[in-house]
Amino acid sequence: MARVSFEFKKGDFVWIGLIVVLLCVGFGVAYNSGADPSVMGHSADEIDFGGYVIDSHVGTTPDPLRGNPAYLLLTKESSSGKFIGKIFGYRGGSTSTSRTLNMEVAIDLSSNYDDIARVGMVIGNNPTLVNLVSLTYNSEIWYAVEFLDNNFAGMSVGIEGYYKETDPNKLTFKRVADVSDIVRVSG
Repeated sequence: MARVSFEFKKGDFVWIGLIVVLLCVGFGVAYNSGADPSVMGHSADEIDFGGYVIDSHVGTTPDPLRGNPAYLLLTKESSSGKFIGKIFGYRGGSTSTSRTLNMEVAIDLSSNYDDIARVGMVIGNNPTLVNLVSLTYNSEIWYAVEFLDNNFAGMSVGIEGYYKETDPNKLTFKRVADVSDIVRVSG
């Protein structure tokens, strides 16, 4: 049988009491700050998860791609641009070679510093053929996934994650002729 016991000396009550008082004052000030919502130290934008999607099919990559890359627009370069999640895809069948895509991306332009990264990726044969890029589409800068090779032509693509972008062009495929100023961000 296990036994647990706590022993306190007179001196211990001073620092324990000080910690309890500081915690109570801190929680009281944060909770009763009058801010809306009454969430300690956070604004409503920081806790908004209204853009979270699960297993959303966004379309199929154009076919063929050879020498003519395709771009999946994720979010515009703006003060509220956000895409944090997974991009996945599959192509192939029982009589052909299957190709898979599993890419994690983090783009958050809504904080004091910009976070833009391709966190990780596992793809069939060659991971260098899919990149995170910035580009210009309709005179606006976007972050997008670039598909460079025919291995990804006709691939069914979906997303799972959080995005905050209201433009109707989000999560649509564009051809190289539709975009300009392409710069590799991660790859």
